[in-house]
Amino acid sequence: MRARRALRELAVEGPATVIPFDRLALDDEAFAPQTFAVHTQWIESTLLPRLEPRLRPAPVSDAALQRVPVEIDGRRVVLGLPVALLAGLGGLADAGTAAPASDPAELRSPAPGTLVRWVADDGASVAEGDPVAVLDAMKMETTVTAHRDGTLSHRAEISAMIAPDAGLAVIS
Repeated sequence: MRARRALRELAVEGPATVIPFDRLALDDEAFAPQTFAVHTQWIESTLLPRLEPRLRPAPVSDAALQRVPVEIDGRRVVLGLPVALLAGLGGLADAGTAAPASDPAELRSPAPGTLVRWVADDGASVAEGDPVAVLDAMKMETTVTAHRDGTLSHRAEISAMIAPDAGLAVIS
């Protein structure tokens, strides 16, 4: 079976995967095409007792990371990706050094839109997760929340067109 061979050849280092579970399931006699005896409680009754728990691997602390903002389900998330990985994807990063990170105090827009209002005043103390601004794009409002605790300093004006990942404010 090609799936068994592919799983035997597959090696993933770093993050925890479901590969051990997949190997166990495919190698079980109940999963064989000739006997196929899998039922709704098969995983719980047959596989789980035989599956060894695995600890989550410790994060690699010495790897050079480049911080890359991405949008996931309308929210801006910053991923730390190994520079070597990005270099292998067409030279997006210099293989020897990480790109300089943006100012960690800067609050950046998670999406494009028009700044319709500030929820928190300039100079206000905010906590991580507090709503601070509202963007509007095509009749859809996006609430921008504080990414850290501190004092908010507005950097954009009401009615300004905001590009994705543009600086809205500084929280210091």
